[in-house]
Parts: sequence; structure tokens; C-alpha cells
Amino acid sequence: MSKISIRTNSIFLIMAVCFYSCSKDSGPSLPEASILSLPNNGENCNTGSSVNDNESSVQFSWTNSSDVSYFMLEITNLQTQQKTTGRVIPSGDSNNIVTSKNLLKGFPYEWYVTTHSDKLPDDIPSSSKWRFYLQGDAESNSPPFPANLISPKAGEGISLNNDGLFNLLWEGIDPENDNLIYTLYLDTIDGFQSPISQYTNLASPNLLVSLQANNVYYWRIFTEDSFGNNSMSQVQSFRVLEN
Repeated sequence: MSKISIRTNSIFLIMAVCFYSCSKDSGPSLPEASILSLPNNGENCNTGSSVNDNESSVQFSWTNSSDVSYFMLEITNLQTQQKTTGRVIPSGDSNNIVTSKNLLKGFPYEWYVTTHSDKLPDDIPSSSKWRFYLQGDAESNSPPFPANLISPKAGEGISLNNDGLFNLLWEGIDPENDNLIYTLYLDTIDGFQSPISQYTNLASPNLLVSLQANNVYYWRIFTEDSFGNNSMSQVQSFRVLEN
């Protein structure tokens, strides 16, 4: 084979490799869920600075190493259910994102972050949800967070065991890790009816209850710490299926 033929074949080989490499371009990378940093989960907020008697400026931070166009920060007041949102655009090459929001003192909050990419607008991963309590100026001990109702889930259809019982499960957290006592509100009307004595002074975040099939139940949890501070969860409903 002549030198010219060898050189020509080499050029074609290089062009073929380049074409194959370009054809395998996977496109933009998927956005990733953010990793939350501050305020710490389940604790009193220590990243806030007082603005006035009613508000503090709270610093939020998280990390994300993916190709991001912007983040959406959502904060929910767990007592009033009022939401505060903000669009955060990352700056520079830093993977650490920091922003601040003014929030009312003396309330528990839940927050999370969604990641957005203009190149992949349908892929919007969400971070985990964290909670914190923003103390008022005169508070020395914070109330417990409103209980997180775990099982049944909101709107879920459940089946009873052979004895017609179901184990209600919730999560109680206190910023200072105080001992907690619970009261279960459970009825077929609205979740606001007075609880029976067996549903009061519960030391564990679960209770085996007797339910009737083909009924919709409403429930919520009242939580009290050892200092008399308290909170009430939101009402959720569930349906008991026919056995």
C-alpha cells in the first residue's frame, strides 16, 4: 500500500472517530436534588438576625453541583400554612448557595428547594423537607413542631386487621428534645370533635384504634412538651375500605 493511501485512510479513520464521538453526545446533564445545609433540621433557627420586634432575616443555604439555571425556595409557616417563595439564581462557580428571607418570629417552618434547568424544564428534582423553629425575642423554650401524620397518608384507603384495628402513626419533634405527650383527635365529622379519654396523654407517637369499614375518618394530633408548650397538626382524612 502506498504512503498516500495510508495517509488517506488515516484521515478517514480520524474523521470517523470524531463523527462517532459527536453522535454519542448525551446532551445536557440532568439537574440534581439539592442538599440542604441551614437552618438545621428539627432545631431552633440559629441563622436569623432580628429585623424588628416581629421579624427576623433568616439565612438559608444548600449545595448543588449540577448544571442549574435557578432554584425555587419554598418556606411554609406550619401554623398558618402561609407560604413564602423565592427564585434564587446561582452566582459564579460556587456549589454553595446562600439566600435570606424575612420571616415572622415565634413560628415553626418547613422548607425545601427545587432545582431548575432551562435545558431540561421537565426535570425538577426536589430536596428533602426540613423544619426549624424561629424563636421570638422573649422565648426561652420553644413549642414542639406540629406532628407529622405518617400513616394513613392523606386521602389513603386503608384495610383493617382481623380485629377491626389499625395502627395510626405520627412523628413528634421538639427543638430542645423535651419529652412529648400527645392527644389524638379522631372522628367521622371534621377532626375537631372532643377526644375520648383513651386518646389523651399518649406517650408514644402511635395508637392502635378500632375503626368501622366504609367510613371516612378525620384525624389530627395535639402535642405538648414538658414545659406546657404545645402545637396542633393539620387535619387529614382517610377512608376505611370494606374488608
